[in-house]
Amino acid sequence: MRFTILAAEWNAKLVALAKVMNSKVALPIYSTFLLELKDGVLRITASDMDCSRCSTLPVMDMDRANEHNGSLCVTASFLLDSLKNLGDQPVTFEADEENLSVVIRYNNGQFDMVGFPAKDYALPGTMGKSVQVTIEASVLNDSIGKSLYAVGNDDLRPIFSGIYFTKKGDELQCATTNGSMLVRNTYKVENDGQEYSFLLHSRAAKIVRSMTSKSDEKVQVFITEREVAFQTETDYFRTRLIEGKYPNYNAIIPTDSDKTAILDKNELLAAVRRVSVFADKARCEVVMNFSGLSLVLSGKDIDYSTHAEEMVFCAYQGGNLRISFKAEFLKQTLENITTKEVQFQLSTQERAGVITLVTDDDQMATVALIMPILLSA
Repeated sequence: MRFTILAAEWNAKLVALAKVMNSKVALPIYSTFLLELKDGVLRITASDMDCSRCSTLPVMDMDRANEHNGSLCVTASFLLDSLKNLGDQPVTFEADEENLSVVIRYNNGQFDMVGFPAKDYALPGTMGKSVQVTIEASVLNDSIGKSLYAVGNDDLRPIFSGIYFTKKGDELQCATTNGSMLVRNTYKVENDGQEYSFLLHSRAAKIVRSMTSKSDEKVQVFITEREVAFQTETDYFRTRLIEGKYPNYNAIIPTDSDKTAILDKNELLAAVRRVSVFADKARCEVVMNFSGLSLVLSGKDIDYSTHAEEMVFCAYQGGNLRISFKAEFLKQTLENITTKEVQFQLSTQERAGVITLVTDDDQMATVALIMPILLSA
């Protein structure tokens, strides 16, 4: 097995694939990359038993590619640590599949290591009967990026540790919640007559996001009861789904709020950041006092005798309202909104606040819900 490839290009691909791997995996073979060379194309596989990702790269010496086909496993840490310091120079990989010796040659030297037989690398079996759909890479990337902040990390409630995708008609919805806040992103898509839903773990979602970060192509998605796979022109990623029934999130979003406020998103976010510095470190509470054409934000820490207060102009309709939210939830929600203005929909200080976008865009809508916290004295 022999090929020549640019070190920087190869290293970038390996770094992306390494995110699939788990240092606590039971089988040592999964701490290696499976390298397969065929017809001038290098196929790299990484896995942790629960999910696996394959990616392809063309090699430089394609004119003699058929003479050097082969496959071998190489320890991931050795490859990553050696290639990252070589810059953008070509390197030649040579491996003997019989004695498992590996040599990587570069301009002024070489690395020697030992590989593992490719047959020891257990690849996942066929997925079986699946629903095959197509999703725009930009939609997948955007939906994941705007949903991850609300994912939970409670081991006792594993269904909250993922993003729930569901499609009906011409709408694709992506929802996440951690029990204290919820975000629902809705996208207009082609009505192809297919309906589906799946719950993707946040770790897997981050990998899908990296796969689609620089792509404008359509992603083929294969869905079964237990697994989902995403395929692009050069990448294939397959992972187990989170088991369990996702809560009916649409039913808990208030629709009868009698108070609304429209605010400049950047002004509000900056004010929350400033005021929260002086809030109680345990509660991280920011009090919002809506009245007339203004919103007064305040935070205090009795233990350290600190207090901050700031006024933000807003277009408010409804009776006066004093409500308290966790500062971090407000910041995370506002940081993931891209419109100039946002709308708060409120009712009482005990009921959830709903944040929506103020925009003319009818192709995408975001609804974020934040549960209030009990007002301190």
